[in-house]
Amino acid sequence: MELGEYEKCGICGQYGYVNHHKCPPAWEVNIPDYHGDEWVKQYADSAAEVAIKMAEKYDSDDCDFELLDGGEVEILVRKPGRTNFKRYLCTGESIPIYYSREA
Repeated sequence: MELGEYEKCGICGQYGYVNHHKCPPAWEVNIPDYHGDEWVKQYADSAAEVAIKMAEKYDSDDCDFELLDGGEVEILVRKPGRTNFKRYLCTGESIPIYYSREA
């Protein structure tokens, strides 16, 4: 079985082996405070997963990391072409990692 090259998909943006990659379903996503009335296409296996992806992108775009600082953002998710949507309130958490080395 040949796996092919490991590359970023030009459609969904995920990395995988070209010969075995299958894009996850498409969703339309809107962050009212960020996009206004514009809906953007994103790919994920579920509406909740795509909301998390967009929260990560939203939080890192301006490098303020409001969500990691206890903030919250409303994210709307719908199936392409639909008018009804699910509403998610997303926040984040920063988890510190500590290391030790012998002195």
